[in-house]
Amino acid sequence: MENKILIFGRGYIGTEYLNSNLFEKVFLSDRDITRIDQIELEIEKYKPDAVINCAGKTNLEWCRDNKLGAIMSNIAGPLNLLNICKNKNIYLVHLGSGCIFKGDNNGKGFGEEDKPTPQCFYTYTKVVVDELLLKENYNKLLILRLRQPFSNKPNPRNLLTKLLSYEKLIISPNSMTYVPDLISATKFLLEKKLSGIFNIVNVGAISPYEIAIMANLILGLKKNFMPISKEEFDEMDKETGREKRVDTVLNCDKLEKTGLKMPEVTERLKESLEEYKK
Repeated sequence: MENKILIFGRGYIGTEYLNSNLFEKVFLSDRDITRIDQIELEIEKYKPDAVINCAGKTNLEWCRDNKLGAIMSNIAGPLNLLNICKNKNIYLVHLGSGCIFKGDNNGKGFGEEDKPTPQCFYTYTKVVVDELLLKENYNKLLILRLRQPFSNKPNPRNLLTKLLSYEKLIISPNSMTYVPDLISATKFLLEKKLSGIFNIVNVGAISPYEIAIMANLILGLKKNFMPISKEEFDEMDKETGREKRVDTVLNCDKLEKTGLKMPEVTERLKESLEEYKK
């Protein structure tokens, strides 16, 4: 297929797709995906081979306090995109979330077919939209589930940038997604003309505290990061009124069966921190 891509969502990941140079032609739109007329205008203007949905509300507290807005952005918007893409026979790539799961599934990591256990309103919207999108039985739909995206460029939405601003960091491991690997995987799956849900995370899991120690060594920060347990972290969230965060580990078994093996997360973290150092 040709690589003429239209991205909805002018945020961190949408901009990374735009700047990746992996696709022949990439167009980035900040049109409101809750508005069918605005989506149709962009589709008619760019005539893409594939649409990538990077739009939506991800702030847990905002979604809790603005439930209707969260439903419109995270559920109605993607359904609008699917209906239009389906009518025009265009691939739709929707970015999902790995935080619909809690824990590490007894050390196995969660697969695409495991039952989600959403813990807050934001994750409920992500579970519901996945189910509704799949019910359409569209053979040109990809749902890519990410977890804690990071890259080698400083950005307020980059997990590395966030972590290095904290003093207390949890010691429980989580999956992570190196954004350039996400973009490469997107291209690979589109070229293979595959559909369905795929976990897009790097192999292995690592805790925020371990990342901070690695950053201290590579960047020479000499910061006194304090390790805390998940229970202590939950108490901090309770005191500040934040929504409860989850630890999540996903597996990439399904992705590997397509012939694509994601690099190790520690390898990508080291590479990213070396770029930060430059």
